[in-house]
Amino acid sequence: MTFCTACGEQFDANDRFCSKCGSARDGLTGQLGAVEAGTRPQGLAPANKRKLFLRSLLALPIWAVIFWAVFMFKGCSSTEGSVTAQGEPLGSLNFVPQQCRSGEHESFYGVFLLGDDENSGAIKAVVDAREGDFLDVELPGSCKGPDNDDCTIVRVDPSQCTTFDLEVKKTDTWVNEIRLLDGRLKLNCAFEDGGTLVADVRFESCD
Repeated sequence: MTFCTACGEQFDANDRFCSKCGSARDGLTGQLGAVEAGTRPQGLAPANKRKLFLRSLLALPIWAVIFWAVFMFKGCSSTEGSVTAQGEPLGSLNFVPQQCRSGEHESFYGVFLLGDDENSGAIKAVVDAREGDFLDVELPGSCKGPDNDDCTIVRVDPSQCTTFDLEVKKTDTWVNEIRLLDGRLKLNCAFEDGGTLVADVRFESCD
């Protein structure tokens, strides 16, 4: 029997992350930390890949690559709801996730909420008992450079919000050694520059 060193929850045999607090099992890479803003270099994949979200290189998390197949193949995930913002730092934003992916692909406990193409933006939602939950928002249409790998990223944490409700639950279903995740994201945030962020999104079977 193995128990989480952060909260004491028992791990199932194949768990890589705690189902209660999201901490990595002993011997695995932990959660991602701060992000180097505006970078999104290539990291994983062969040809036909899509640049998307954060990955960890030792102690330095940077933007990663997720395969083009993430968008071409919808998998079994589903999402409902939207994320809207006005004012700085996010600008005028109306993001409607079309699919979700498990953060286990990038060694964190949480999910990616993805648009329908590389210009639609994306959200990385991380559950981290030690460092605290947070979001990284890739602004739609912000990616530049020859490979669209230089993107504008905005970090959002609970201290900026009156409501920051991020819930991620493991299901009993596995696909290609990835445990599917269900959950929700509900936000009501206000920033120093006067901008706002509101979200109400439910996601299921993130693979």
